[in-house]
Amino acid sequence: MGISRFTFLLCFLLFASTGQTQVRFTDVTLPSGITTPTTSSTSFTNSWADFDNDDYWDLFVARGDLYNFQVPQVYHNLRNGKFEEITSSAFLNLSPGYYAHMCFGDFDNDGYVDCFMDAFVSSVNKLWKNNRDLTFTDVSSKMSNPGGETVGTIWTDYDKDGFVDLIVSAQSGQGTKTYHNNQGNTLDLVTLFDNSNIGDIVLATDINQDGWPDYYIHNDFVADLFLSDQQGIFQPFDNSFDVKDFGVHARITAAFADIDNDGFPEFMLGYDGKLVVWHNDGGTGFHNWTSELHLEDAAIGDHRMSFIQDVDNDGYLDIILFNLVDSSEIWYGGPDGFLRSTAPFHSNVTTGPSSLSWTDYDNDGFIDFFEASYGTTALWHNKGNSNRWLNVKLRGHQANSMGLGSTVVAYSEGKKQYREVGYYQSYYGYQPAMAHFGFGAPGCNSGAEVIDSVVVIWQPGGRQVIKNVRFNELAVIDQDSGIVRTIQKPLSVSYGFAYPYFLASKSVFADTLVSMPLAVHLPNTFVADSLLSDEITFAIGYNSDVIDISATKVAARYTPPAGWILKSSVMKKDTLVLTISNAMGVHLPDSVGLGTLKFDTYTVKATATYLFLDQITVRAKGTDYSFCHNYEGDFLGAVVIVDRNGAGVSEDHHHVATMTIAPNPASGKSVNVRYTSDGIGEDQPYQVSVSDVLGNTVWQSTIAPRTEQTTSSGLPTNFAIPTSALSRGTYLVRLSDGGKLATGKFTVVR
Repeated sequence: MGISRFTFLLCFLLFASTGQTQVRFTDVTLPSGITTPTTSSTSFTNSWADFDNDDYWDLFVARGDLYNFQVPQVYHNLRNGKFEEITSSAFLNLSPGYYAHMCFGDFDNDGYVDCFMDAFVSSVNKLWKNNRDLTFTDVSSKMSNPGGETVGTIWTDYDKDGFVDLIVSAQSGQGTKTYHNNQGNTLDLVTLFDNSNIGDIVLATDINQDGWPDYYIHNDFVADLFLSDQQGIFQPFDNSFDVKDFGVHARITAAFADIDNDGFPEFMLGYDGKLVVWHNDGGTGFHNWTSELHLEDAAIGDHRMSFIQDVDNDGYLDIILFNLVDSSEIWYGGPDGFLRSTAPFHSNVTTGPSSLSWTDYDNDGFIDFFEASYGTTALWHNKGNSNRWLNVKLRGHQANSMGLGSTVVAYSEGKKQYREVGYYQSYYGYQPAMAHFGFGAPGCNSGAEVIDSVVVIWQPGGRQVIKNVRFNELAVIDQDSGIVRTIQKPLSVSYGFAYPYFLASKSVFADTLVSMPLAVHLPNTFVADSLLSDEITFAIGYNSDVIDISATKVAARYTPPAGWILKSSVMKKDTLVLTISNAMGVHLPDSVGLGTLKFDTYTVKATATYLFLDQITVRAKGTDYSFCHNYEGDFLGAVVIVDRNGAGVSEDHHHVATMTIAPNPASGKSVNVRYTSDGIGEDQPYQVSVSDVLGNTVWQSTIAPRTEQTTSSGLPTNFAIPTSALSRGTYLVRLSDGGKLATGKFTVVR
C-alpha cells in the first residue's frame, strides 16, 4: 500500500473533512419496534441469531447492571423492517439479572440455534435448547458444572468432530473453561488452556491456515494466541508478535479479518486509546502494519467494540470503532489505506457498559448496527449505495450445522475475498453467523452480472465450489446440495446508479418540435458528501430514423439547469453526448435536473421511439465519477409518433392496463407478462411487441381475444415472451388493442 501522503490527504479532504460518511445511517429504532426499558439500564451485550430459520436475523438484548437486575429482551424479526418482542414466551421463567453474553450455537446439530447464557454476577450460567417454535427450554443439566461469573464465550469446533464445543472465560480466577460437545448429548468440562486469570474475550480463527482453529484469549492481565497442534492441544504462539505486551490493560477490544485477501487473517487490537493492526505473515509471524495503513490517528477511546466489515460494499474492508468516551469512528478501507469518518453511534457516555453489534437485519446487503448503551437503544439502518454485494449463510452436515469455523471465498472480476464464518467479535456483542462481501459498482462496459464462483472450505473438511452466483442476494449454501435458498434484491436500488428520475412519455405529430425534460437520480455518496460538481457529461441514445438531432440544433435548443452552461455537444452515431459546466457553484441535490432538450420528429415509419440515458460522468473537484444506467429502467422517455390525421397511437395510452413482468431481471428462456386491462378491448385481439432502446422491434405476437382466456372482465391474463435469443439490455413491452396501450419494461442479464 504505497500511497503518497499528499494523495492521501487529498482523498481525506474530499471524503472526510466535513465529518460525513461514505454511506448514511438512519436511526430506525422507533419504527422497528425496538424499545428501551422504562428503568434506564446498561446493556452488557446483544446478540443476533436466526431463531426460526427464516433467514432473517432475530435479536437478543441483555439488560441490567450491578445495581439494577433486569430481564433481557428478545425480538423476533418480522421480515418487514419491524421486530416483535417475544421475551415472555421465548424464555420461560427467565429471571432478572446482570447477564454478560447470550451466545447462540447449535450444540445438538438439529439445525436450530441453541443459546448459552452466561451470568456475570447475578446467577448461574444457563444452556437453552431451541424448540423450533420460537421458544427455548432450559437444559443446563446437560452441562457439567455450568458455573457463573463468566464473560467471554464462544461456540467453536476445536476438535473438528462436527459438533460445536463451548469455550468460556470466567471471573474470580476461574480461568478459561472448555466444554467438549459429546455428540449433542452433553457438554463435558475439559482442560485445554493454561489460563487461570480473569477472562474477557475469546476469539477463534485459523491463523496459519492449517485447517484447525486457533484462539486468542484475553483477560485483565494476560493475553495469548493459542495455536492448535492438530491433536487437541493448544500452545501459546511464540514469535515476534507478543500480545502479552498489551495484556496488562483491561477490557481490550480485538478482531480478526483478512484485510489484504491473501488467505491469512490480520489481527486488530485496541487498548488505552490506541489501535494496532498486525499483518499476518503467512501464519509464521506478525508485524505492525498500523502506520502503513494510515491508522496512527485512529482513536479507540475506552475500549468497547471494534469490527472489521465492508460497510460501503466497495470491496475493501472497513474498521468500525465503538468508543465509550471519544466519538466513534468508521475508517473506510481502500486500495491505499484507511480514511476516517465519524460514526453516528451514541457512544459518548461515561457510565456503565455499552454494546454494539453489526447485522443486516433487513437483508438489503448493507451492514447495519445495533447499539445499546446506558439508557439508550438504537438500530442504525445503512441506507447503502449502488455497490454490489453478497451475503452467505451456511448449512452444514458433516460440519456443524451453522458452518462455524468455515471459510467462504468469493472470486469476482479477477479478485478474491476471504471471510471466516464465526460468531464472536470484540468485547460485547455477537454478530450474525454470516459471510458478507462487497464488490463495488459494476463498470459501465462490464458484462459481468454474476460472481465467478463462491468456494466454501468447510470445517471439519471438504471444499465446495458454487458457480455463477448472482450479485445482491443472501445465498443459503447447503454442504450437500449447494444453494438451497436465496433472498434476492434488485441489481440496482433507488439510490444507486444514475438513472432517469421518471419515464416521460409523449404523443406527438410528425415534423414537430418536441421538448423532453432531462433528470437523473444520483447516488447517495454525492448527496452525503455534498460534493460540488464542476461538470456533468451524459449520453443520450436515440433512434436517428425517427428523431432529428444535430450538434447545431442542440446548441440552439437545449436549456441547461439554472447556474449551468452547455460546454460541448458531440454526436456519436445514434448517441448525443452533452457536457454541462457548473458556472455558479451549485450543489448537486439528490435529484438532478439536467435541463430540457428540444428535438424534431420527422418520420411516421415507427409508431414510437425512445430516448435513453447511457452513462453519467460527474466531475467533482477534479475527479471523475462515472455511473452506468440502472438495470431496472434506463429509458428516458418514449415518443409516440402520429400523423396529421390522428392515425397511430391514441393520446390516451398512459397505463390504461397494469402490467408486471417476471422474472425481472431475466437470464433464462422467457419472461411472463401478467396484466389487467380493466375491461378494455374485450373483443379485440392484442398486439404485443418488444423493442430495444433504439426502438427496433425484436419480437412481436398476437394474443387471442381476452374472452377466450378468462371468464369475466378485469381478471389478469398471462403470456410469455421468449428471451433466450435477446442480448443483455433493457426492453420495452407494448400491449395494444388497436387504440389503447399498456407498456412495461424488463432487463435481460447474461
